[in-house]
Amino acid sequence: MKQLSKIKQITGCILFFIILNGCVTATPPATDCAKLRFETHGAFGWNELITSNAMKAKDFYTELFGWSPSIMQKEYISFKNKEEKIAGVMEKKKQKPFWLPYVTVNDVDKTVEKAKRLGASILTPPTYAPDIGRFAILKDPQGAVIAVITYIRKN
Repeated sequence: MKQLSKIKQITGCILFFIILNGCVTATPPATDCAKLRFETHGAFGWNELITSNAMKAKDFYTELFGWSPSIMQKEYISFKNKEEKIAGVMEKKKQKPFWLPYVTVNDVDKTVEKAKRLGASILTPPTYAPDIGRFAILKDPQGAVIAVITYIRKN
């Protein structure tokens, strides 16, 4: 029964992403999708823009997509799309801007070890982010960069 419930939630999330692309008009509750993104192994859970000017990026994406910004710290801004938190902007001076997607995994350390066996380079080893979880940044064998993260479960 739990498996069927999980399948229904995942289907709802897929529909949610289709909706974001303008294919249909009904939306499931954003909280169910957000919870699944942060708990489902292999799901893209977060996106982060690393840039040298967070305020300029905030203005651009707010105007472009209508995202609602929230300044969490001087050098970090989070974005909501409607009610769902979807991305963050981290300011790093003298940094060429890039987007970094985070994929949720059950165990960061095991994922990093597997990635190494598969030919990945580890750019940031498994690191604890207070109140968020444990993450690592990888470069796949073709050179693409991606982050993996295990979030702290908050009930």
